[in-house]
Amino acid sequence: MPVDKKRLIGQVIYYLLIVVGYMILNRYFVRKGAVWQRGNLMLSVEDKKILEEGERFVLYALLPMNQGGEMERDAKRSRTKSRKTFFQGYEVVSAKEIKDKSTRERMLEAVYSGIRGGDPSKQASCFEPHHALYAQLGNQSVDIVPCFDCRNVYVFVDGTRRDGAITEAPLDVLDEALLDAKMIVMPTP
Repeated sequence: MPVDKKRLIGQVIYYLLIVVGYMILNRYFVRKGAVWQRGNLMLSVEDKKILEEGERFVLYALLPMNQGGEMERDAKRSRTKSRKTFFQGYEVVSAKEIKDKSTRERMLEAVYSGIRGGDPSKQASCFEPHHALYAQLGNQSVDIVPCFDCRNVYVFVDGTRRDGAITEAPLDVLDEALLDAKMIVMPTP
């Protein structure tokens, strides 16, 4: 069977263009600083700008309970009956605005690394978060709510949720920040 050299050369060029295009796009996104996880965009460059430069950056210690939506129903009832505070449906045990730039950078780098290394095959389904981060820049906000027990993370950008995986790597850094701020640290199992 004779080989059509022009067709073969055309196919090789076609596949090379695809590979080179992929490499250029990949470098563009990596250079721009977006946080990807196995092909899924978790934090865009704009999201990172809000987290890193926002005028507000808050660390929360959460009460890790949310069985079948009961916490959210209780939260709605509690808002009218008590002074409990809730963040993304979870009761806030304590909250502290982080003013120190190096503490913020250390926490964010740990969270970025944990998200980049997250493995969806290791996720479970409990989702009982002990920590949360909130950043606000102007009228835009980013919330990061990780559960290190089940290795899930919810990222809320202006109220829209993205789901992903996270490693346990940020746990020690976030616990250290809670202790440094003299906040309550909820024990993890």
